[in-house]
Amino acid sequence: MASRYYDNSDGAQRFQPGTTARADEVDAKLDQVAAGFEQAEVDIDRSLKLPASETSQELNASPLLRRRRVVGFDADGNLTLLTGFNWRGDWTTATEYFVNDVFRDPATKNIYVTATRHTSAAALSTDITAGRVELAINIEDVEQLKAETQQIKDDAVSETTTIKNAAQAAATTATTKAGESSTSASQSATARNKAQQWAEENENTAVESGQFSAKHHAIKSAASASASSASAGQSATARDKSRAWAETPENTEVEAGQYSAKHHALKSSASASAASASAGTAATKAEQTGQDALNTAADVVQTGQDRVATGQDRVATGQDRQAAEGAAQTATEKAQQTAADRQQTGEDRAAAAQSAQAAGQSESNAAATLEEFLRRYLGSFEIPPTTDNQGDPLIVGALYYSTVTGDEGMRQWTGTAWENAYATIDGVSWGDVSGKPALYTQAEIDTKIGDIGSILDAINGEVV
Repeated sequence: MASRYYDNSDGAQRFQPGTTARADEVDAKLDQVAAGFEQAEVDIDRSLKLPASETSQELNASPLLRRRRVVGFDADGNLTLLTGFNWRGDWTTATEYFVNDVFRDPATKNIYVTATRHTSAAALSTDITAGRVELAINIEDVEQLKAETQQIKDDAVSETTTIKNAAQAAATTATTKAGESSTSASQSATARNKAQQWAEENENTAVESGQFSAKHHAIKSAASASASSASAGQSATARDKSRAWAETPENTEVEAGQYSAKHHALKSSASASAASASAGTAATKAEQTGQDALNTAADVVQTGQDRVATGQDRVATGQDRQAAEGAAQTATEKAQQTAADRQQTGEDRAAAAQSAQAAGQSESNAAATLEEFLRRYLGSFEIPPTTDNQGDPLIVGALYYSTVTGDEGMRQWTGTAWENAYATIDGVSWGDVSGKPALYTQAEIDTKIGDIGSILDAINGEVV
């Protein structure tokens, strides 16, 4: 027979009947048997053993059934395979706890796991300080994470609202200012044109009902020396009207509901700096045109022969007209700049909208983080939940705390059913079962010893 402790299977090495067994050969056989006993003793010392008074116990489980399981003892002290931890409910004093027992602190709701077998002290803090139990889940950390997640969500919503309101206010202000600038520029151009009419409108063409330009009266004065005095008076009236349209102070009407170029220039300046510069140029040119008309009227009063000078003034007036047209061109360019500014304002509004969209994305991310947490830990229930807190299917690994009296504990969803999240190992002294030599039952050990006895019998039978 052969075994890993002793091999006597080779017939050529066995003692043969009718032959003499030499003492040294017998000693060699006995040395081999002794070596086998020593190896068996080493294996026995390293094995998990039950007291001799108890019956033999075996773990009848295939490798498939043994995977992810640990060797331990059940509530009756019998050898068994366990899944890890044992839920003991709320902690109590003067209670015996075993390794991997899991319980809840009724005061803080924290979850602890037993590190060493012990009888609980009068206060849980004593067992914690002594290292008999270890903190597994800090409920305060869980609640803080929940509160922080909610705060992130609230902050994101608040920031999004603030950005949205600011963008809307900026857009409204930009639209209002652009409208005011456009209106003031238009009014300034109207005043400039009116001043130019009072200075240059053609002969016999009324600027307003019964009233004519300085140019009209100058021509009339030249055509009739006898009417010089009257024309001079009318020219002075035109001059004064031209000056009024050019110089009347801000907010003072020249005619009912109508204001001077100076008024509109100031208004344009207050609304937009670009339009202000343009309106100021128009006001200056209108004032100059009025002064030219005044000089022309004075020349007519002084002498009818000053028609040449009047013609020169007309030429000068034409030059001023060209200058006014240049100023109008400048005003147009400024208006174009105002349009560009409005376009920039639109781009700023688009950027603000993008910022609002980014804030909305931050809010969505925070909400997703909170939703993931709530799908993982569902809270406390008396009846096992069939969906998560959003009504969606349960995910594998989801947890909830059972509040059923006498059956409290953490439960974990396996994908098909709720199981205890923790199991127990009572009194295991085998530190790291994985990788250890195979365990032998008492029956197997007895068989080995019987084999050795048979060997000894065979040896004795061969001695002559």
